[in-house]
Amino acid sequence: MRAVQCGGPLGAYFPRSLFDTPFDYEAFAARDGLIGHGGIVIFDDTVDMAQCAVRDGVLRDRKLRQMHALPDRLDPCVEVVDHVLAG
Repeated sequence: MRAVQCGGPLGAYFPRSLFDTPFDYEAFAARDGLIGHGGIVIFDDTVDMAQCAVRDGVLRDRKLRQMHALPDRLDPCVEVVDHVLAG
């Protein structure tokens, strides 16, 4: 396993060094994570974590903008980030 993400797209990625974190609100909050709805995604060594972080950042921005009725201005940046990550 390369990383674990708890709490859905608004959650944090925990690297292998944080796998010993107890699964409770206070322990996650102390490490800048959140449990959210309790969902857990496990990433193996074949996953491109940079791509995951970019996509989650876009989803996080969209969700916050929807919650606060703000214009969605980040979407055009996705193409630029994809181009940068592709090399």
